[in-house]
Amino acid sequence: MKRKDLEKVVQATKDLNMEEIPDFWFDFLKDGWRVVGASCNCGAYWAWLKPSPSGSMKMFGCICCKRIDASKLMEYKRDNSGFTTHHLLPLAQPHRKDIGKIFYSHPDLKGGEIVSREDFAKLNPTDVGFWIEIEEFDV
Repeated sequence: MKRKDLEKVVQATKDLNMEEIPDFWFDFLKDGWRVVGASCNCGAYWAWLKPSPSGSMKMFGCICCKRIDASKLMEYKRDNSGFTTHHLLPLAQPHRKDIGKIFYSHPDLKGGEIVSREDFAKLNPTDVGFWIEIEEFDV
């Protein structure tokens, strides 16, 4: 994690009158999320950017109005853009028996794995880049 990114988080928590940085924010920061200066109608000056599968950053929302939720980190990694399906899933060579399973990319986006829903639920979110449910059109 870069010092500059951490300084922005510290400043944002000060501006929001928070006593401490929530521990789970560090999971988001390690996962590539960033806090950036931005203005909102609520008066806050900070927003979350989340990484997208293509490598760009996407506005998630005001740090005050759109609070992140630690329990949803894995859900935030669901790829609705089609990038994972188009670029990474073919490398795993899915078959008909894989329909309904989960394909997840590695955090470095250099490959991935097909696993059952049960095994996917056991994964640590920081070990997952992005994920999709394999559908009929994917095989």
